[in-house]
Amino acid sequence: MISKRTTGFSLLFTIALIGFVTGLTFNFSELHSETSITKPIDLSQNPAVKQLQTFSEGFAVISEAVTPTVVTIFSTKTEKVQQFKFNDPLFDRFFNPRQMPQERKSQGLGSGVVVKSDGTILTNNHVVEGADDLQVKLSDGRTFTAEVIGRDPKSDVAVIKIDAENLPSISLGDSDKMRVGEWVLAIGNPFSENLNHTVTQGIVSGIGRSEVGITAYDNFIQTDAAINPGNSGGALVNLKGQLIGINTAILSRGGGFAGVGFAIPINQAKEVMDDLISQGKVVRGWLGVTIQNVTPELKEAMGLEVDKGILVSSVLANGPSEKAGLESGDVIIELDGKDVEELNSLRNKIAGKDPGDVVKLKVIRDGKDKTVKVKLGELPEDIAEWQRTKGKSSGNSEDLFGMKVKPFNEDFAKKFGLDKSEKGVIVTLVHPNSSIFSAGIREGDLIQKIGKQKIESLKDFKKATENISKDSPVAFYIKRESGSLFLAVNLG
Repeated sequence: MISKRTTGFSLLFTIALIGFVTGLTFNFSELHSETSITKPIDLSQNPAVKQLQTFSEGFAVISEAVTPTVVTIFSTKTEKVQQFKFNDPLFDRFFNPRQMPQERKSQGLGSGVVVKSDGTILTNNHVVEGADDLQVKLSDGRTFTAEVIGRDPKSDVAVIKIDAENLPSISLGDSDKMRVGEWVLAIGNPFSENLNHTVTQGIVSGIGRSEVGITAYDNFIQTDAAINPGNSGGALVNLKGQLIGINTAILSRGGGFAGVGFAIPINQAKEVMDDLISQGKVVRGWLGVTIQNVTPELKEAMGLEVDKGILVSSVLANGPSEKAGLESGDVIIELDGKDVEELNSLRNKIAGKDPGDVVKLKVIRDGKDKTVKVKLGELPEDIAEWQRTKGKSSGNSEDLFGMKVKPFNEDFAKKFGLDKSEKGVIVTLVHPNSSIFSAGIREGDLIQKIGKQKIESLKDFKKATENISKDSPVAFYIKRESGSLFLAVNLG
């Protein structure tokens, strides 16, 4: 039997417990209510975020200002296609191959930049080369037929013009002042007309990039701003909205963008453009030498005591450097008082000067410093033709068609892996821009016949080359370490 005292205590405890639970429930609900109405995140007043917004606004302002100066270029080319020929009457009856077209039209897409309000446009040579028709579409939708003012395949620069006035034009920057790490924007028309005026951003990844095999005068700005097919000829601009490069190529294993793009520096492109507009061609300074880098192996083999410089491989007969006294084996260490360390840099600097300019070369000859002043000539369109008409030969060698040959002897046989009993003249140098090089002739080849003339001496070589026709290919029979072969050389 439960006492009344115990019953009263139980009732009191139950009431207290209910009150505690009720109070806990109320407090939890209140807490939950407070946390469910938190405010949205707002970083608009954060100083760091404000800085980013200002930076982003800068990109937008530059893009809006520069985009109207970038144009889309449509090229149409006529290409010849090989006609199918079958000696099969049944095939002729059903397909009539003689009626198949021998020409076809191909379409190309590229970009360009308006550099003058009168419709002058800067682009790449490969965008317009071989085109039968060029159409330029502006950012406002208008389309014009363009004419080619001039092209320079060696630098991959071209200038075209449309009949328009008061066009928005871009201001030119100074590409020599660009530094690795600076922000840049690339603007162009990748892949399709539907993606026109695409803007990408990145930084300058490198400057003075050479020996990448794109042009004869490689000197590129490297960037990681996305450049894709169709961007060629487009604008690379700095954060001042100034043109500092013409987008030209990418380095990629699969054909897509891989973070390595190249643009022609605007200072170089402008020099080419000015020549094309004023003269219709590019006039370049010329030393009249072939040069190569000094490798550690050459340094040791030739006993050169230099840590820098460019080795003169040969001096072209009757050229500017020969007249000035430069010699094969000289090591050029300075150009006009500035150090010379890289081959392409020297070549580009010389090419950027005018014929008639006098340059001062500091060279090392026989271990001693010597200064040679060279009055530059004009770089010939065809080195081989220049040598043929204006060059001269020395008594123990012959310079012709962009190559140098000497009498074959035991030393050459040992050097090039040939039998010392062979007859002919040995090729000791081939100019890379010559038709001889294009035909496949290389240093170390032993020329034994030209046409039907056997070659056993320099006298035979001179006689065989005196009346070579430029209108048709000439057969050169050569022997090299790997065997003998005929090569067709077109000297025209």
